Amino acid sequence: HTCRHTCRHMAQPSLRRALRGLLVLLSCGLWYHSSPADSVMVEATPEDLLVVGAGYLGRRVAQLWREKSKVKVVAATMTEKSHEALRQEGLEPILASDLKASKLKFSQVVFCAPPSRGEASDYAKSVTDALEHLAEGGIGVFTSSA
Repeated sequence: HTCRHTCRHMAQPSLRRALRGLLVLLSCGLWYHSSPADSVMVEATPEDLLVVGAGYLGRRVAQLWREKSKVKVVAATMTEKSHEALRQEGLEPILASDLKASKLKFSQVVFCAPPSRGEASDYAKSVTDALEHLAEGGIGVFTSSA
C-alpha cells in the first residue's frame, strides 16, 4: 500500500528529530525534581539514565544516550522477556516491580511506557512511580508516541 509505505518513510526523520530533541531536553534540564534532603543516590552517576518502558521508543532513547555518553542505562520492563536482548545492547534491565521496591535514584529519568489497558489513574500512578526514582535536581521527561 503506497500510503503506508510513504508514511513509514516520512515518520523516520521526525522520530529522529524527536529523539534528538529529547536528548537536548535531557541535557538542558526541562523538568526538575526536588525531593526531601534524606534522598540518597544509589549506584548512579550524574550521566546515568533510567528508561521506564524499554519498547521501541525507550530502546532508541537508551541507545542514543549510550552512544552519546557511554554511561549506564537502566531499562525498566514489566516482564523479563526482553532482558537478554537488552543486556546484549549494553543496557541494564530491571523489572519494574524490582525498581519500585528499590531506592535507586537517577539524575535522568525518561518515561516511555505506553498506557496499559487499565484505567487512566493506573497510568498516572505508573508515571508517578517512575518519578520516585528521580534524584533531587534531576531531569524527568515524559514521552508519548500515540
